[in-house]
Amino acid sequence: MPFLWISKNGGNWSEFSLDGMNRDQLELTTDIERMRLQRCGEGWVVLFSPEILASANGLPCELRLLADRDEIVCWPIAERESHFRMIYSAERLATIRPFQRAQGAGVVFCARCRQPVAEGEPAVVCPRCGAPYHSSADWPCWTHGPQCNCCNQSTAPATDLSWTPEDL
Repeated sequence: MPFLWISKNGGNWSEFSLDGMNRDQLELTTDIERMRLQRCGEGWVVLFSPEILASANGLPCELRLLADRDEIVCWPIAERESHFRMIYSAERLATIRPFQRAQGAGVVFCARCRQPVAEGEPAVVCPRCGAPYHSSADWPCWTHGPQCNCCNQSTAPATDLSWTPEDL
């Protein structure tokens, strides 16, 4: 569930979720500039209009394939004192969903109990490492331990993102 964190002129951060967007392109219009986001596989590309000076992680850019925690700063050419700061976060929350094997994948085993995870069965895929876990009343494998068996991702139910721009 990728997010954009947006701050105008050094103000408070606003969270904008890109998950579940039903269009491949999204235009964000603000008082000071315009940019276009384009889905690119599992990621996002941002394209800036010619009326904007933009930098990505301190380097000038017009087009950028976003990576986790990229910082984009924009200034409209007409108003150099106004600016727009954006940070892309690729963080995902652990969610229970019907399990879907990757096309062509063989049997997939739960990282906790080592039993097969069936197509359509309630499961959690670790948002950090991608390890699959059963997640039902009969098979509560995801929440059985305090963290993922394969990485240090907490298995506690999360309703909020663990990282925000204030952490910088």
